[in-house]
Amino acid sequence: MESTLQCSVCLKPDPLCSTNLDIPICAKCWKDPGPRKQGGFNFTFEAEIDKITSKIFLGNEEAQKRKRVLKALGVTNILVMGSGLDILHKDDFIYKRIEIDDFYSENIGQYFEETYNFIEKAIGNVYVHCVAGISRSPSVVIAYIMRKEGKNFEEAMQFVKERRTCVNPNEGFIKQLKKYGEKIKNYSKI
Repeated sequence: MESTLQCSVCLKPDPLCSTNLDIPICAKCWKDPGPRKQGGFNFTFEAEIDKITSKIFLGNEEAQKRKRVLKALGVTNILVMGSGLDILHKDDFIYKRIEIDDFYSENIGQYFEETYNFIEKAIGNVYVHCVAGISRSPSVVIAYIMRKEGKNFEEAMQFVKERRTCVNPNEGFIKQLKKYGEKIKNYSKI
């Protein structure tokens, strides 16, 4: 006899619940809202959330719309890494938005300490996202792991990439992460 899981969001039994986030979520609670139009093109962004640590979830902008899912995951804080990205649930989460674009020339390194402190001070879990969850938001999560766990860039990158395979910071961000790794390594020698 097949056991039926109960959705952690709507609390209804559903034998097809997804459990990739350590909690069962039914398709209805997770469903994609469908295609959107941007610049005359139709496209679909499916919501993506990956658990990186016991405290950090990483994903894309679309997943921010899943308020009930984020609440079920214990998220209290949302770190938005991107220019012009929406803050949707101001009354339900503590937000920090960093206005930054995904360009090689952007100085993401100036935000590593600020985002580290935001994550550290969160009472609950933190959801970190940019548009696609590939470059900007993973970069600050990698920086966080480097500082928190004492890992070098390669180790932290591998750690995050094992949990979210699409992670691919741009070359400028990688250069800044490596420089940050040297900086925090020198701190530990003092």
